[in-house]
Amino acid sequence: MADSWHESGATVWNAVPAALLANTQGIVWFGTVRDEQGQFLENATVQLDTGIIEHVAVTGIEGRFRLVLPKNIPFDAVIPYCARPGSHSAYIQRRPPPRGLDSPVELQCILR
Repeated sequence: MADSWHESGATVWNAVPAALLANTQGIVWFGTVRDEQGQFLENATVQLDTGIIEHVAVTGIEGRFRLVLPKNIPFDAVIPYCARPGSHSAYIQRRPPPRGLDSPVELQCILR
């Protein structure tokens, strides 16, 4: 369970609730964002555009992210974007799930 604190009547979570991390009711997209030297980048934005809705995650301290998209979204319909203030995508690689499976999809982003 994540710890929380209250500010102006709103609950602010300082960790991702376990229920969100455990969600597998869809197609899991996960991966990392690094710079050209191979260093993992914290606070990078990963956007998966399905043409219907954009799913957005921000990388944690280890440069990792995880999103769950609806099962009805085909792999080829998703357009990934990665960014960070002062940086832009130099390379994005998608690895489809193992043959015969819908999930997980691995995404690796290199920012310049």
